[in-house]
Amino acid sequence: MTQTWGVIKVEQGKFVLSEAGTRDLTGSASGQLFDVGDGFIVIKTGIESGPIVLTLEISESRPEISEDDLWEVISEAPLEFKEPISLSAPGNGDAEGFGDLKNLEPGTFTVRVHALGRALRAGQNVSEPSERYLLQIWPSRDDDSSNGDVKNVEDTKTDRGDGGADPFGKLAEDATIDLYGPTISKGY
Repeated sequence: MTQTWGVIKVEQGKFVLSEAGTRDLTGSASGQLFDVGDGFIVIKTGIESGPIVLTLEISESRPEISEDDLWEVISEAPLEFKEPISLSAPGNGDAEGFGDLKNLEPGTFTVRVHALGRALRAGQNVSEPSERYLLQIWPSRDDDSSNGDVKNVEDTKTDRGDGGADPFGKLAEDATIDLYGPTISKGY
C-alpha cells in the first residue's frame, strides 16, 4: 500500500479523480458523497471553496474499514480507467503531491471515499481546512460485490445529538472543553 496526504484547494463544492482531458462530468451513477461516470469520479464537498485535507491510499487488495475511525460517510464504486488518471479541482488544475496516481495502469478499480466534516461549514468559502477525506483505490476483483452503482458502505458512527460527527477525532467521554461553542444559561 502507498499512502500520500496533503491539502488541496477545491472549487464549486467538488474535486475530481479522472482520466486526463475528461471534460464531461455528467455522472451515470450518483450517491450522497460522489458521482461516477465514464472514466471519472466527482467527490462532493460540504464547502463551496477552500482547502481540504486529503489522504490517498493505493492498495493491491480491498482494505478493511477500521472500527476506530470516525467518518460521517463511506461510499465506494467501481471505476474503469482507460488512460492515466489525475486528481484535480475545477478551476485549480491538477492537485500537487499525488503523483502516485500516475503509476496506476489503466484498468478497473474500486474507489472508496471516506468523508468527515462536510456539514461543519456547508456551502461556505473557507480559508482553513474543516473537512477530511480518505480515497482508497484498489484493483477490482471478480469477488467485489459491486454492480456499477455507488454503494454507501457506512453512515455516521458518532452522533453528538445534533446529527453531526466529530470532525477533529474521537469525542472524549469526559470532555473538559466545549468544542461546539459556549453554553448559555439563563438564571431564574
